[in-house]
Amino acid sequence: MGKGAGTLKLILALAAGTALGLGAHEIVRDKSGDLIPATLEQQAQAAIEADYPKYNTLQSDSHFEPTGFAGSYLAGYFAQRHHDWERANVYMHKNLQDDSANTALLKRAIMLAIGAGQYDEAFKLAHQLTATEKDEAISQMFLAVEAFQKKDYKGARAILAEMSAGGLSDFFKPLLQGWMQAAEGKLDINGLSKHSIHLSHSILIAQYLGKKDQVENLLAESLALGSFTLSELERAGDIYTSIDRPEKAKEIYEQVLKFNPADDNAADKIKKIEAGEKPDGFKSIQSPQEGVALALYDMGRLFFQENSDDSAHIFAHMALYLNPKDVETHILLAGISGRNERYDEAIAYYTAIRNDPVYGIQAQREIANLLEQSDRTEEAITALGALAADNGDLESLIKIGDIYRRENRLEDAIKAYDKAEATIGKDKIIPLYWHLYYVRGMALERHGDWDRAEKDLLAALDFKPDQPYVLNYLGYAWADQNKNLDKAREMIRKAAALEPDDGYITDSLGWILYKDGHYKDAVAHLEKAVELLPYDPVINDHLGDAYWQVGRKLEAKFQWQRALNHIDPDDSAETALQSPIEGKLANGLPKDPAVQQAINDITEDAQGEAN
Repeated sequence: MGKGAGTLKLILALAAGTALGLGAHEIVRDKSGDLIPATLEQQAQAAIEADYPKYNTLQSDSHFEPTGFAGSYLAGYFAQRHHDWERANVYMHKNLQDDSANTALLKRAIMLAIGAGQYDEAFKLAHQLTATEKDEAISQMFLAVEAFQKKDYKGARAILAEMSAGGLSDFFKPLLQGWMQAAEGKLDINGLSKHSIHLSHSILIAQYLGKKDQVENLLAESLALGSFTLSELERAGDIYTSIDRPEKAKEIYEQVLKFNPADDNAADKIKKIEAGEKPDGFKSIQSPQEGVALALYDMGRLFFQENSDDSAHIFAHMALYLNPKDVETHILLAGISGRNERYDEAIAYYTAIRNDPVYGIQAQREIANLLEQSDRTEEAITALGALAADNGDLESLIKIGDIYRRENRLEDAIKAYDKAEATIGKDKIIPLYWHLYYVRGMALERHGDWDRAEKDLLAALDFKPDQPYVLNYLGYAWADQNKNLDKAREMIRKAAALEPDDGYITDSLGWILYKDGHYKDAVAHLEKAVELLPYDPVINDHLGDAYWQVGRKLEAKFQWQRALNHIDPDDSAETALQSPIEGKLANGLPKDPAVQQAINDITEDAQGEAN
């Protein structure tokens, strides 16, 4: 949103890399004096491959035990690099038994214990490290959180007083001080003015203390700075609803939708305000501990958005320590685990909140998504079927069709979509389920039933006339059939204006320009599409054709070969490209695409007669 958010990301990234020891190139010595690379993955991996071949089976072979200090260290390192925090913590514990005074090991062990959810162990190690290094900022931060959880504000104040300045301390210390003062009924937010998370929490502290006028003033000042992230901006709207300022809340939700048109929550809140209802979403902070937990969650979420998953995982677990039932922290941890293919862990986080009245249904849908991602598609379908039967979740019926469609089981997909339509009621499809027509239209088109597909895609556009993906899909299909070309051209241009950085839509725009004979203009758009989706064979094939038409024949052959190299043998639509591309590599294209089309038609007719 504003400059403050970008600056904060940089500060946090630099601070975490040093303070958390997750990006530093430190060297650890064992008792024999041998040097062990702590974060140089290539050296660690080389050692593993050379001396410990069974490390690659760590996740499945629970009986394998590495030997020696170096063996345990490298095994733990390997486990952490694969986001197996629990196993990494076990191996690090073995190293500490051999060398308990090694401060570099202690620092890393604290991180791993927190990441594994072993909070008592982490705090014990933090106390041990602080006894020898009193200015160790990360230990002080953890110990301040521990004191805060115990409501030991005197102890927390003493730790904060000793906390060394710089980096992460300068960011986290004012947050803890602000909430500590709130615990004593005092509003002291002077130190919370530098970054968007600080500004957001100054408002939350005032709201927690019931300072309604202060809340409104702080909201106005903070919004004027324009430094909130989208999630913080939406939270500001939620706070406005809590102090009975729905008109201001609506303005903010509209800003959120302007930046993210796909935010259904913001759109739903606007509808409720327009209907005279109070939107759901804002949950007042119930305790200072919950406030600090939210601050830690906010930091973790920011790291997650920047793909700094180790740091995100640690901050999320500190948040969970302070507020173990927090639903959004479970969702964040599930997202981190899922992104790193720790599917069972992600499922466990979602399972913990599956009965939540607000997020429970979505959590169960995400469990089904994870089952599909881990190649357990039948389990995913069963889970969605149960969700539909037990909770009347119609969205789950549509998602069953989506799974079949992604599996290229198009007949099963169409049957599932038809069942969803029948369950909802053909005459009762409401805007909430408009996408049923879009996804079924795609399945029907790929299955060869164009008449039904066209009707569904047009029905989807009736509900969402500005939906870029529907505009693109229908427009491209028409253009590919040389049908309704003027309308197709208009639709694709509109889709490209709405989603200028979508590779498929950019390809469609380039391809329709190509079919119109505007080869030079087509090249520019198709080059951008290849930059966005470099391994898509269709897009590379299109760019090859455009290059050939403007005389860049060597580059054309390179793109055709690239397209050929990236054809998925399990995708029938892509394998159909193989023979035509091989022909172009051998013979190029005629000067006029219409001639090539005529040749293709003659070839297809000849093949049909031969069959």
